[in-house]
Amino acid sequence: MAKSIAIEAGSSPGAIADTQLKKVERALSVTFPAGFLEFLRASNGGVPVRKFFLLAGNEKVVERFLSIIADYKTNPLGMYDIEVTWSQIEDRLTAELIPFAALFAGDFLCFDFSVKPPAVMLWNHDYSSEDSPDLTPVARSFEAFCAMLHD
Repeated sequence: MAKSIAIEAGSSPGAIADTQLKKVERALSVTFPAGFLEFLRASNGGVPVRKFFLLAGNEKVVERFLSIIADYKTNPLGMYDIEVTWSQIEDRLTAELIPFAALFAGDFLCFDFSVKPPAVMLWNHDYSSEDSPDLTPVARSFEAFCAMLHD
């Protein structure tokens, strides 16, 4: 299911090698959920066609799924690399939280690796502070989150 997420043409940095995926997982000390790995192999992030989801009665917008970009310093989409994004907000996360999608207005969706399978959480940038992330549960898994997306 996650593999079939439609992405807007030209919004992804292109294919990613399995060696690069493994390198990022080692660097972040995580193993991404199988569905998310399938999605990365299929599209490597990008702007979803179905980008809306409801959370506590409010419509949220996924601006883009983050990518894995080997040459993030020279790639025009480099700022959307998972590790780059993580490094920009890591002081306001915990070790178990890894961002995977940027939302409208500066928030991020993160995997919470403190539970199995990793749950999807909304990280609120306005209310998060150093070592104290403000989180809202979104879905029990990546696949469950993908099922929430609509036009």
